Amino acid sequence: MRAPRTPQEEILCGLFAEVLGVERVGIEENFFALGGDSIVSMQLVSRARKAGLLITPRAVFTHQTVETLAAVATPVDQGSSVVTDIAVGALPLTPIVHWLLERGGPIEGFNQAMLLQVPAGLQEHHLRAALQAVLDHHDALRLRLVGAADGGAFSLEVAACGAIDAQTCLHRIDIAGLGEEARPSRIEAQAQAAQRRLNPSCGVMLQALWFDAGAQASGRLLLMIHHLAVDGVSWRILLPDLAVAWEAAVRGQPPMLATRSTSFRGWAHRLMGEAQKRAGELSFWRAQQSGPAVSLVEDVLDPARDTLGQVGHLTLTLPSAITGALLGPVPAAFHGGINDVLLTALTLAIVSWCRGHGRDSAAAVLIDVEGHGREGIFADVDLSRTVGWFTSLYPLRLDVGPVDLSDALTGGPALGRAVKSIKEQLRAVADNGLGYGLLRYLNAQTASELAGLARPQIGFNYLGRFPAAGSGDWTAADEPLTLASGDAAMALAHCIEVNALTLDGSDGATLTAHWSWSAALFSQAEVRDLAQGWFGVLEALVRHADRPGAGGRSPCDLPLLALSQAEIERIESKHPQLQEILPLAPLQEGLLFHALYDVQGSDVYTVQLALVLEGRLDEGRLRASLDALLKRHESLRASFEHANLSRPVQLIRSGLRVPWRSFDLSGLEDAARAQRVSAIVAQDRAQRFDLDSPPLLRFTLMRMRDSEHRLILTCHHILLDGWSGPILVRELLTLYAHAGDAGVLPPVRPYRDYLSWLAGQDRAAAVSAWRELLGDLQEPTHISAGITKAASCAPQQLMLAADEH
Repeated sequence: MRAPRTPQEEILCGLFAEVLGVERVGIEENFFALGGDSIVSMQLVSRARKAGLLITPRAVFTHQTVETLAAVATPVDQGSSVVTDIAVGALPLTPIVHWLLERGGPIEGFNQAMLLQVPAGLQEHHLRAALQAVLDHHDALRLRLVGAADGGAFSLEVAACGAIDAQTCLHRIDIAGLGEEARPSRIEAQAQAAQRRLNPSCGVMLQALWFDAGAQASGRLLLMIHHLAVDGVSWRILLPDLAVAWEAAVRGQPPMLATRSTSFRGWAHRLMGEAQKRAGELSFWRAQQSGPAVSLVEDVLDPARDTLGQVGHLTLTLPSAITGALLGPVPAAFHGGINDVLLTALTLAIVSWCRGHGRDSAAAVLIDVEGHGREGIFADVDLSRTVGWFTSLYPLRLDVGPVDLSDALTGGPALGRAVKSIKEQLRAVADNGLGYGLLRYLNAQTASELAGLARPQIGFNYLGRFPAAGSGDWTAADEPLTLASGDAAMALAHCIEVNALTLDGSDGATLTAHWSWSAALFSQAEVRDLAQGWFGVLEALVRHADRPGAGGRSPCDLPLLALSQAEIERIESKHPQLQEILPLAPLQEGLLFHALYDVQGSDVYTVQLALVLEGRLDEGRLRASLDALLKRHESLRASFEHANLSRPVQLIRSGLRVPWRSFDLSGLEDAARAQRVSAIVAQDRAQRFDLDSPPLLRFTLMRMRDSEHRLILTCHHILLDGWSGPILVRELLTLYAHAGDAGVLPPVRPYRDYLSWLAGQDRAAAVSAWRELLGDLQEPTHISAGITKAASCAPQQLMLAADEH
């Protein structure tokens, strides 16, 4: 693996390692295979902007390595601001706010909170200045919920910068004289008081409690923010900004926080317009909530009985060895992400639990899935630096089908099939479910229908990766914070909820799951059985992924093709070193037809290129350069498969070496040498390529004299066109001059990009245009006399001059 070469690659290698918590990242390593997820990708986007590179969350998903992402990254234009909207003023409710208001019960104390370790000897005026900078910079922290009056609707508004005085939000509590055992209870009591002070109707969205431990001991800072103003991604923005602002205050300098991207208000207004364009998704969401699904409990939630004050709690943690595999190798084996793995296991665990408790025998589960909601649906919107509650919540009916449950739960082949099935169902969801909330709450024509459909009994949220507690100042503190997330009388949204996150500690990453449930509907033993069943399936997945041949692609991984799961698995089992499956360009299909039409005769589409190399030659260096060329261009590693497929495909494989022959002809007389060269070239030309045995090219080196060699490239035309030849020669000479180091060459635009462009063209319009152009032709047009010779022969050049008529 070569070292990064370009400045963009250098920056992105460092940022990949930083956000993933690893020591180093090579430019060819996959971000998601290393444990990245959609939430962590937002950090990458934000930090890249701070480092001077502009990338988008969508680009991270499309170009998943440093090498490919660096090729599309552009310098940030320091002379312009990304903020093009007005952040202050009235704004419509977003779907998740509608959901909250519909939930029932008081919402004044509904919050997210973080207890941070802060430096010893912290000065209050420095902290106040930092807090003020954050309040002024992030407009969602100045949000206010405007109550409905005279039967009207709720609304939101953002106060002007400076409208909230940090002094009113900051409270100092002296804990210097308290022992270690007394501190948690003091923090808990003060946190409860802070929660009671939250009041979204009055714009009191934030409370900051500074627990001052004196000049010699690290203090604590509890940041409690009403959920209307913050989500999980927001904390990844706020905490670094607060630390930066505090450091500036200590130096006596004004804080220089990175530019905020699109405002929360601007996003809310854009969603209103987008909701009217999503009617086409209605049938999909109707099907999600209408199909048969297991029932975890016969009873339904009662908002008067089932409240936050009447819930059970359970927390379980997976060891780092299991978690590490779940974050990287397991989803990588299935070409998926962490949510594919977690939701497959949860679905199987629920189906098994329901059958084991005599509740239901269906194979589908209706789950409310929570996402970060910051989807890249608008080209001119960037939310990587925006604080606010962007969460999306959408119901999914996840069906494992007629699975052999016993085999799946023990890590057998059925478990791999279940992962692929659930992954396909998740990929069928447009924009990670954002459209559901738009149709359910912001579109008057669809809202009532969706409101009347079945509601999930269980909610799931994977919060992403966070540093483990005790990592240092301005990070999460060691003390546990058991504060309720809302008012005791606030109604539960689900019978059971699962909130999972990964904590990156010194001993590795651990997955922690927090379960909560209605105490009136489930016992602790019942939920513990379900929770342990989920972890059991996750452990089985790790064992399954270790098996030879486990994992593989599913149809959603091949958007340019229409292969069934069975066809994909047949191809993968036949070609274990498979890297990619692609369609053929139209001309490639024609060349494949001709190659297969007459397999006995010579293939007229076997072509040769001869290079005369003068000067002393290092044969080993040349072979290394050719191997680097083969590795660099994936299209050179293609083979072609057609048997038992509706359409042929080309297969890109890894680990191939250039076929090589070498002849020393320097001891022959000129005439004998020329004759021998002709014989070698003709024999090489006559040898057909087997199109399903890559690579479909080979090289022959002939030493003519001490300082003269002849290099013959023989390949099938299906790999290369006339434009490609000079490119390969130029790159080969460059690689040879640099001992095979491909880092000196610019990034390759993959051939699949051309195939993607081709797939997006209007085929019907093209056929119509050619039909019109050729409409006057009455019969075939001959450009030469007919050839009557039956045997195939090597192609020859025929030069004809045509006059203007």
